[in-house]
Amino acid sequence: MAIPRKKEHPLTRCDPAEGMSTTSSRNRPKSKFLSAPLLSVRASVLTVSVVFLFASTSSGGQKRSSRAGRSVGEARVRVSVPPVPSPPPAPVRTSPRSLERYRGNLEGFNEKLEQHRKEIEDLRGKGSVDLPTYRENMNQYHEGIQHYQGGIKTYKESTKSGAGGAATAYRLDPKVSESRAAAVANRMATVQKQALTKVTQLQPVSPPPSASVTGTVYDYRHVQSALTDAKRRTLAELHGPDLEPLRLYVEKKFPTGEQLPVQRYEWNRSGVVSADSVRAASGDVNRLYESLKTLKGIAVDLKIASQPTEASVTVAAITKRLSATTDSTLSLFRGLYSYTVVKPGFKTVTGELDLVNDSRGLECTLHQDVGPDGPTPCNRR
Repeated sequence: MAIPRKKEHPLTRCDPAEGMSTTSSRNRPKSKFLSAPLLSVRASVLTVSVVFLFASTSSGGQKRSSRAGRSVGEARVRVSVPPVPSPPPAPVRTSPRSLERYRGNLEGFNEKLEQHRKEIEDLRGKGSVDLPTYRENMNQYHEGIQHYQGGIKTYKESTKSGAGGAATAYRLDPKVSESRAAAVANRMATVQKQALTKVTQLQPVSPPPSASVTGTVYDYRHVQSALTDAKRRTLAELHGPDLEPLRLYVEKKFPTGEQLPVQRYEWNRSGVVSADSVRAASGDVNRLYESLKTLKGIAVDLKIASQPTEASVTVAAITKRLSATTDSTLSLFRGLYSYTVVKPGFKTVTGELDLVNDSRGLECTLHQDVGPDGPTPCNRR
C-alpha cells in the first residue's frame, strides 16, 4: 500500500526584474503570465492605502491645530482679564493724618474691587472667559472684600475716642470726600438713565369698549415692577459700610408705586393707574436721583447743640451708630439717620435727620420730665 506523502506548502520568490513566480515542492516553475495582473492589483491597493493614510494624518493635524488654536485663543482671553487690585498696606503710624490717608486708600481699593467685579461679570456674560477663570477672579474679589472689611475694622478701632469709646473722631479729607461723591453721582446717572428708560417703555392698557375709562391708563403691576427694579438697581450701586445712610435714604424715600391711586375693574383685577400718576411717580424718581447726583462731598460735619447742654446724642443708620455729647461736632457720611437726645431729668427727643443735601446743624430744646411741654423735635440751623 502506498503511503501518502505530507503536502508541502509552495515557496514564493519575488524577483523585481521578472515579476513574481512560484515553485512547487518539486521545483517546477509555474507560469509567470499571472504575475503582472497580481502586481497591478497590489499596486492599486498600496496606492489607496497611502492616500487614506495621508488623509487621516492631515485631518488629525487639522484637529490638533484647531485645538491648539482654541487653547491659544483662551490664553489670549485670560491675558485680557483685568488684574485684581491689591489692598493698601496698613498704616505704620496712628496719627490722624495717616489714618485718614489709610481710610481714603481703603475706599479707593473698594471702588476698584467693584469695578473689577463688573468687568469680570460682563466678560462672563459675553462668553469671553471660561468658568474656571471666572471663578478664580471672583474668589480673588471676595478675598479683597475681606481685606477691605478687615481694614475698616482696624481703622475704626484706631479712631475710637470719647466716653466709653462710643464716638468716632475721624474726619474725611475734603478731596477724598468730593471724589467719592463724584463716583456716587456717576453711578446714579447710569442707574437713572436705565430706570427712566424702563418707565418710558411702559405700554398703555387698552380697555374694552364698554369700560368707563377716560384717558390713558397703565397696568399697575407693570408700573410697580419698573419702579421696584429701579430701586433695586440703585441700592446695588450703594455698596460699602460708609454708604449705609444713603441706602437707608433710598429705602425710605424711593417711590415704589404703593401710594399711587389704583382703579380696579372686572377686566383688570390688578388695577390700572392714570398717565398723570405715572408721570408724577417718574418725577419723584427723577428728583431723588438728582439729590444723589448733587452731593457736596460724601461726608459732612454736623454741629449738635442743646439747651440745656451736656446731653447725650446718638445718631444711627442701619448698622452705623455714633454717640457723643451735645455742643460738639460729628463727622458723618451723607444719608438718612435717626437721632436720640437723652439727659437725666428731661424728656427724650427723637427724630429723623436728613443729611443728603442739607448740612445744617441740629439744635435741640429739652423739656423737664415733670413739665407739661415737650418733647419737641430738634431744629435744623
